[in-house]
Amino acid sequence: MAPAMASFRSASLILAVVSTLSACATPAPQNLAPELSAQRIEQRSLADPRLLSFLDASGLPFQQKWDLDRLTLAALYFRPDMKVADAELALAQAGIKTARERPNPQGSLSLERANPVGLVSPWTIGAAIGVVLELFHKRGERIEQASDLARAARHDLAAAAWTVRSSVRSAMLDHRSAAAQLALAHERLVVATELAHMLDDRLQLGGASSIDAAQAESARQQAALAVADQQHNLAAARAALAAAVGVPMAALDGVEIGDAAFAAPPASFDLAKLRRDALTGRADIQAALARYDAADAAYRLELAKRIPDLTLGPSYTYDQGQNKIGLNAAAALPIFNQNGGPIAEGKARRTLAAAQFEALQSALLGKIDAAVTDYRASAGQFAAADRLVATEQGRVDKLQRQLSVGRIDRPALLAEQANLLAARQARLTALEIREKSLGALEDAVQVPLVGGLEILPALTVGALPKDAR
Repeated sequence: MAPAMASFRSASLILAVVSTLSACATPAPQNLAPELSAQRIEQRSLADPRLLSFLDASGLPFQQKWDLDRLTLAALYFRPDMKVADAELALAQAGIKTARERPNPQGSLSLERANPVGLVSPWTIGAAIGVVLELFHKRGERIEQASDLARAARHDLAAAAWTVRSSVRSAMLDHRSAAAQLALAHERLVVATELAHMLDDRLQLGGASSIDAAQAESARQQAALAVADQQHNLAAARAALAAAVGVPMAALDGVEIGDAAFAAPPASFDLAKLRRDALTGRADIQAALARYDAADAAYRLELAKRIPDLTLGPSYTYDQGQNKIGLNAAAALPIFNQNGGPIAEGKARRTLAAAQFEALQSALLGKIDAAVTDYRASAGQFAAADRLVATEQGRVDKLQRQLSVGRIDRPALLAEQANLLAARQARLTALEIREKSLGALEDAVQVPLVGGLEILPALTVGALPKDAR
């Protein structure tokens, strides 16, 4: 009975250890606090010391004027979609750790009691340990699949960073255009007001018709309404810029927004190289390629599973007074199937991944060609609008010289100045269209064509501060 009691004590000890480990492995729950999260979002500021440290670490120290690169880094720091992409990459990299783990040994205990009549001991107690041997490089294929998925997630993070830059650039362009339109509206109001007052004075003296005076007053009122509209547009653009950066609108109070990113673009691009690099190097292209590699590794893993794994291990049995030592071997018997279904699914997924990759390349080629066409057309429209402004400016200069020698009166000059302001507004609109088409071309090739941040493709897990949000 002594061996039996010892075995009972061993079994009890093992169960106690397993229970203790299970209890230690259970972490305390971590709950989200919506109120605290909302408070942190409302308190975001471009003066956040951690943000400024992030700028320094990225090679772009703080300066008084916030340009596209610095606002992009601020958006990378604050935007929740970057946190999601960062967490997805961390999850994918944790999958590599999971793939590398080997199966734990399997232990078993058995206890039997026979009729004690005439027996030395009525107890049969057995213990066995089985070690799983993964055959035919299954673990290697599993690790390769997880590594490919992590590589895809890393490129997804870079793609998300580019999306952030694109949204910040678009919002900055809208903000700059709204500010320029407001300034131009104020100029038009000044000219319209002066002309309306002059014609009203002349009407009182009988030197102007009531129709001309009424038309001038109507133009003045329309110019005043245009100022109010542009003030609203500027406020809306400022709110959109704050949303693109990921901060409340109040965080932009007193902040000077630079426009260096909207300098004159190069006269020409190496479109063939841009197209070739985009079709092979864009973040989403690389992510799709990595997912195809992962699907290929998964297919090879299913092929390897046609050969079952082997479980080997020693065993010990105390059999009614006799000690027995053995060696056990076990494996699944591929009788009813040879993993044919998962193999077919794996092959189909690999074919699907290849088709998705080719579809992405084809769609991207069309997107690039369309963006190039739009940019060239918008560049031509801006050049025409610029020539019109130069022509109107020449006329204003000529009338100013005529006014100085008394050949024309002030209202004639003001009327021509109004035409110049209309031409300037047309040029401003053409400039906005050109900048948007340039932004679409940048998005298509994922390359900053006028300056730009170069760290986006190099983002990896841990590149963003974890306490940024």
